[in-house]
Amino acid sequence: MDVKVKALTTIQQDQMLLPGDAVLVALSGGADSVALLHVLLSLKEDLELGKIAALHMNHLLRGEEADRDENFVRNVCETWKIPLTVIRRDVAQLAGKHGKGIEETGREVRYAALEEAAERMGKHCRIATAHTLSDNIETVLLHVCRGCGLHGLTGIPPVRGRIIRPLLRCSRAEIEEYCRVHHLEFVTDSTNGDEKYTRNRIRLRIVPELYSINPQFDTAVNRMIRRAAEADSLVNELAEQALREAAGSSGGYKRALLARQPQAVKTAALHRAAGSAGAAAEDWHIDQLDKLLSKEGSLTLPGKVQAESIGEWLFFRPCETKKANGMMNSVPETEVIPGREYDICNRKFQFSLCSLGKVEKGEFVHKKYLKNALDYDKLCGRLTIGIRKPGDAYHPAGRKAGKSLKKLFNEAHIPLEERQKIPVIRDEKGIVLIPGFGCDQRTAPDGETKCLLICRTDSEGY
Repeated sequence: MDVKVKALTTIQQDQMLLPGDAVLVALSGGADSVALLHVLLSLKEDLELGKIAALHMNHLLRGEEADRDENFVRNVCETWKIPLTVIRRDVAQLAGKHGKGIEETGREVRYAALEEAAERMGKHCRIATAHTLSDNIETVLLHVCRGCGLHGLTGIPPVRGRIIRPLLRCSRAEIEEYCRVHHLEFVTDSTNGDEKYTRNRIRLRIVPELYSINPQFDTAVNRMIRRAAEADSLVNELAEQALREAAGSSGGYKRALLARQPQAVKTAALHRAAGSAGAAAEDWHIDQLDKLLSKEGSLTLPGKVQAESIGEWLFFRPCETKKANGMMNSVPETEVIPGREYDICNRKFQFSLCSLGKVEKGEFVHKKYLKNALDYDKLCGRLTIGIRKPGDAYHPAGRKAGKSLKKLFNEAHIPLEERQKIPVIRDEKGIVLIPGFGCDQRTAPDGETKCLLICRTDSEGY
């Protein structure tokens, strides 16, 4: 099947382009990208496409050769009357600055530039990259070498957001034949033969051996990729359903519901839950998360995400250490004056005095407020409201012994980020009241109490 026919079939099957869509082609100058641009131009009328433009990224890595590629692309676009954007970035310098690999940095910079340029072309602009079946095979083999799961066998997705890959079912040999038949010139990247890059070793050493075993190796792998994608889609659908059923109003997931899922569904669900929180979890992280479904504990994930198993729930949240300390410093302690209202961490608290006689007669005070009441006459000195400090502890009235607030909040299964929203009321001797947990034993009402200080809040719970 001709490259143009394969590309058209892929575009239609995966609904890559709609009438009126603009297309921004990532044009390196190599055979794949030149063929892609030529194919899209030839299909423009049939697909009723809008504007077709190109973007070339000069990574400043190969000296004169990089300049040669840039000039070649400029000439192609001028000849074919294609609007061209050229971006020049010192990728090596950026990689060193951010402590990343050159290939990774180049990819990030390239896609960021493509997204920005496509945004300028309008919301109906698609980004076309020249990934081929050969690229996909190399990607799958890379994943296999690293020990992938089902998703790794699906390779490069045909569509990801606004990015489309019309040549994904065409081999590199077919692309080069297309260029020969249509007399298309292209440039060759000399680093493609450098075997210090893993992908090049796979292309130059491993793939030829696999073709020697099966001359239809690309067809076989393409079939495997398609079947793996179908199975992966089903597993992800079941994983999404499991997450919806396990999700709670507090943002966590019920551990027991996730734990009883089939292993493949459970693994996919944990990947998705961690990913939605911003974590880049690897397989060994997922193994550890699986263990948190059967026991309490916590795990720090890449991307500064904390997974925490508390009670029946599994939470995924941004790591709070620095933020929490910053919050402590940014919320000063405020003197409490009965009769006034205070806004702490976007929650309102009101303090009022009430005689015990009125309470006994049922006047003014609802019973639910008595949990957050203390003996006003037992207070020592200045009364303040703020939030917890490292090492805070107190002795809740009615309990046998005192506890640190950390242990108290752990036992109550309070999420980490919520703990910095719980007010702590103190006098000059220490903590006297924590709304939701009651007053300290020292300030608890008793038979001698004449006046209560009552804390009311605008929300339920702690």
